[in-house]
Amino acid sequence: MKQFFKFMLASMAGFTLTIIIVFFLLIGLIASLLSFAEQDVEPIGENTVLYINLNQTIYDRGSNSPLNSMDLFSLKPSRQLGLNEILESIYYEKQDSNYFNFCFYH
Repeated sequence: MKQFFKFMLASMAGFTLTIIIVFFLLIGLIASLLSFAEQDVEPIGENTVLYINLNQTIYDRGSNSPLNSMDLFSLKPSRQLGLNEILESIYYEKQDSNYFNFCFYH
């Protein structure tokens, strides 16, 4: 009976320790994901020009899926610029009084 309690207590201690470690790992993972989500955005000054780089393939609709924006061979992120995103940028640029003009370059 003494062996039973010894092994049961050891199993409970191991399980509790594992739960605590997993809890802190999840907290660390969530904190790191939240730090990537925060973006420092500079305020827009007066008479600002919006530059849109068209030196890439433009799709009808851009994809927000993280799987579509990853190059599987080089494992580097590749942005798929959509026409809807370009038009949305122009629309918001026209609504904002700080923008003076916009410029497309290739």
